[in-house]
Order: sequence, then structure tokens, then C-alpha cells
Amino acid sequence: MDDFAPGSDEFTTSQTKAAFDAAVTELMAHSPVPMWIFEQSTLRFLAVNESAVSLYGWSREEFAGMTIADIRPPGEVAALREHLSDAEVDETFHDSGLWRHLTKDGRLLTMHITSYHLRLLGRHVVMVAALDQTAVDHATRRTAALYRLGQLADLSDTATFLDGVADVIGQALDSTHAALFLINDQQPGQLTMASATSPWRDQLTAEVGDAISIDEASVWSGARVRRDAFIDNEATGNQQLASDFRADDLLRAAVVPTLRGDQAAALVAVANKPGRYTADDVETARSLGDIALHLLEGKRAHDGQRAALHRYERAAWAAVEALARATEARDPYTAGHQHRVGVLASHIGNRLGLPQGEVDGLQVAGALHDLGKIAIPAEILTKPGRLSEVEMALVRTHTDIGGDILREIDFPWPVRDVVTQHHERLDGSGYPAGLSGDEICLAARIVGVADVVDAMTSMRPYRSAVGVDAAIAELMNHRGVLYQSDIVDAAVDVLHEFGGVPPHVPAAVLVS
Repeated sequence: MDDFAPGSDEFTTSQTKAAFDAAVTELMAHSPVPMWIFEQSTLRFLAVNESAVSLYGWSREEFAGMTIADIRPPGEVAALREHLSDAEVDETFHDSGLWRHLTKDGRLLTMHITSYHLRLLGRHVVMVAALDQTAVDHATRRTAALYRLGQLADLSDTATFLDGVADVIGQALDSTHAALFLINDQQPGQLTMASATSPWRDQLTAEVGDAISIDEASVWSGARVRRDAFIDNEATGNQQLASDFRADDLLRAAVVPTLRGDQAAALVAVANKPGRYTADDVETARSLGDIALHLLEGKRAHDGQRAALHRYERAAWAAVEALARATEARDPYTAGHQHRVGVLASHIGNRLGLPQGEVDGLQVAGALHDLGKIAIPAEILTKPGRLSEVEMALVRTHTDIGGDILREIDFPWPVRDVVTQHHERLDGSGYPAGLSGDEICLAARIVGVADVVDAMTSMRPYRSAVGVDAAIAELMNHRGVLYQSDIVDAAVDVLHEFGGVPPHVPAAVLVS
């Protein structure tokens, strides 16, 4: 079977290979997502599908000689082994969460893993489906860093703000070394260290505000003069770079200028990410450097600070909204679904008499509740027929994936709880955690009802819209069982008043 790579001697005889091929073909061969099977005891790959070969870059023959530890960053292999140490054959799907993987060319991927433990040909093996969340993770890190910079500027003085900037940049770019250097056109041979992470600050033997001399041949001068980003993903042994960075433990590094007009005003420098620095990293460094510089200028001038903060808070909202739109863009049948759920949820909250702040949060949470579907293959989301058990299990991971996406964003409302809990049900029959009653946050109970209504009154690839009356009947038939009674009553009142899902949020609700 050409799509798979047997990785153990036990799978090389014609009889066992035929049995093995028959077992995995149906499960993996046509999957649009990377999938593989590995042996629990040795971690060796037993089979990989073409999607995995395409994404990771190794051939099927190369995978056959590898273990799953070989696609992990070296510092994370111990956590992998601990995670697998007490796993048992239970023949159920497990959401294993987010894991970082390496490709053959050294790129770092963020993958959401769903696993299934079973016995195959007498061995404990694990079947894995891996959803690529790298782009989403980059956008999430950037958005979260944006919020943290804004909060840092709002809640601290200039010295404390600068002390924290490099840590925010380092976390966003997954780098142990991070710094922000300011450029003074009157002193071309110097940079001013505005912020640096503690390991690097110690190596630089400099404090915030100190001037650092730079050589004309250094990467600093090059980035400043050419105004282009510099990346070296093979920095080990580069003596010039080690000298420039005042660090002798460099693995890879990047320097990105922040521009004011056509001149470089600051340099963002990062080093020692577990994987290669990419064009996405450059854009993140550039945007964070620009934001930090704006906020710093506002704080130092003692005016314009609030305006700068407000501008970047709105930019952060725009980034989150872009993620929501990207989710729906992959499935034309659900275009507008999240917005409509947010609208209906805010009306229900209004009808229940919730405080205005909580009603505002319902709109935001509803607009993001299916964010995790951005990682589900479009072929599954738009499939016109009934989903298989494997496909359904993948779709159900969208709640946890959405929670992972929002894990570092500090909303003033329980948005992340809504994203992870909106498919939970009052009697405990929902997913992913089987929560019941008050274990489900109120906002998730409200958004869950709004989600059911809009799903039933909208067209789907596998059925036509069933209409408002059918949606009301669904709510009333399960009132007090699946759905909270007063939420159902409020939803029905709203649907009767508007003849369906309202077109707009209540007048007092924040519209971002």
C-alpha cells in the first residue's frame, strides 16, 4: 500500500502487511489531515498518511525509521514520554491538546492532537490525527501580546513598562532571548537598550537606558541601514553573530527593524526559538516593536497615552474578529452564524435582565464560540453526507481547540469558558467534559441555546433550514432537561417578537 510506511519488522511479511494495510486504509488513506499510527512501547512510526508526508517533509521511508520523539523539540520529549506512560488501550478518542512538532526543514508547528489507543496485530498502538494550528497559534500569540502590552502600559510607569516589554516579545516569539533597542540618529555607533529578557540582559551586562556600542559590520548596523529583517537559523558557530549578540549560546536569531517613515527607529532582536524563525515571526516582531514604540512615546510624552492604548486595543479586537471571520470563510454554509449567535445571545441576556456588561460579553462570546473550527478541515465541515465516527470526533474537538486559541487572551468576560462549554447540556449529556447544571457557566448556557436556534434555522450542507417553529419546538421539548428553563423562555420570547433571530444587537450592547 503506497500511502503508508510500515515501521517494524513484524509488519514486513506479506500476510501481516496485508492485514495491517486493510486495518489502516479505511481509517487513514483519504484523510485530509495528517494521521499516523505508532507503537506505544517503542514510539516507532508504523504508518503515516500522505497528508503527514506532505506537511512534515519526511518521506514514507524516512518515517519508517523514526519515532514520534523525532518530530518533537528536544526539550519537550520528556513531557511526551510522561504523557504516554500510563496510557491504556481503551478504544476511545482522546483530545490530547496542543503539541509542538518540528518539520524536516526545522519549522516549528503547533498541532492539535486527537488520539485513539487500540490493539492491532497484538500490539498496543496509537492512531493519531493532527490538526495544524500553526497559523492560528501565531495570530493568537500576537493578539495576546498586543493585549499584554496595552495592559502593561495602562497599569505601570515607564520603567516597569520597559522592564516587561522584552518578556512579552519573547513569549510571543517563543524565544529565550528578546530585546528592544532604540536608535538615535545622532549616535550612529550606538543603540539604547530599552528592554531585554533577564538571561540576555546579564550577558549584555547592560541595564535599561544604557548605550551599547555597535560595529559597522554588525547585524545591528545592517538592519538599521538597510531597514530589512535579518534571520539566521543556523547560528551555531557564527562568531560574528555571537559577538553582535554578546551571547555564546546562539542557535538561531532574528533582528527586525521598526520604522518611522523611511527610517529605522528601533530594533527588535530575538534568539533561540526551538524551531526556525519565519516570515510570520518577522511580521509579529515588527508589529509588536511598532506597538511598544508607540506606547513608549505616549508614556514619555504624558499625552496621547490613552489614545495610543485605545488604538491598539481596537487593533487587538480586529485581530480576534479576523480569526472569527476566517473560521466562517472556510464554510460558506455557516457564514454569519457566529455573528447571529452573538446577536441572539445578547437579546436573551437582555431579556433575562443581566447587567449591561454581561450582555456585552454575550455578543463577543457568541461571535467567537466556533473559533476552534478554523482547525477542522473544510472537507469535513462542508461534507454533504453523514459524518463518520472519526470525522465526528474531529469536529467535536473544536470546543477545546477554540479554548486553546484563546488561552492567553485576558477578556473581561468568560469568553474562553463559553467557547469550551457551549455544547455542554444541563443534564450532562453534552461535550467535551460532560458538565451539568451550574458546572456550565451561565454565558455558555445562553450561547448554547442561541447556537441551537441558529443552527436549526440556517441551511447546512446535509439539510435545509428547518425553520423557527421547529427550533422553538426543540427548545420546549427539552426545556429543563438539556436547556435551562428561563433561558428557553427568554429565547422563545425573542423569536416570537422578531419572527426569528433578531437582525441587530440590542441598542445598548457594544458593537466592536
